[in-house]
Amino acid sequence: MDKLIVNSKYQTFLIDFEDIISFNAWGRYIKIITENENHTLCKNLGLLELGLPNYFFRIHDSYMINIRKISSIDGRMVNMVNGATYKIANNRRKNFKEYVENLCNHKQ
Repeated sequence: MDKLIVNSKYQTFLIDFEDIISFNAWGRYIKIITENENHTLCKNLGLLELGLPNYFFRIHDSYMINIRKISSIDGRMVNMVNGATYKIANNRRKNFKEYVENLCNHKQ
């Protein structure tokens, strides 16, 4: 599936995975950030992570980013195309670096 289904009280939204910049955990909710709008989903980030395409990476317990939407990486900080900045958790930094390098090498 190439879309995420988000149900609100009165509407159902179909969001292209490609348009998603990040998922931000916020209690038992997830804020879905896209370039044009934000949505809220009542779901556990860990459960959501299981069904996502391989270009999403969990850089922190509270944040999962679309690595295709990264504009730059500055040490432990990831800068996204929308201007948002996320800190990479210490325990995820090595895996993140390897993941990005591996994914970039397979594109060539």
